[in-house]
Amino acid sequence: MSMFTLTLSGDSTHKTFVTRFRGAFHAFRTYRERRIATRNLEAMGDFLLKDIGISRTEISAAVSGSAAIRRFAHERVAD
Repeated sequence: MSMFTLTLSGDSTHKTFVTRFRGAFHAFRTYRERRIATRNLEAMGDFLLKDIGISRTEISAAVSGSAAIRRFAHERVAD
């Protein structure tokens, strides 16, 4: 049996790789969470979306946490 060993030159190279990997993993996880939330909201009926204060056209903005949708939703509640 042979053993494979990866040796990186310098500690900074290792930290850079780990930092980039964590960033990529975080971005992928965020993408998946938003995609699942979008899919769940799209599966809801229009009456349920209205109950939570968004329309079908606002789903992607609501999932991404857009400041415009939050401001708009707040204005609708205030009226």
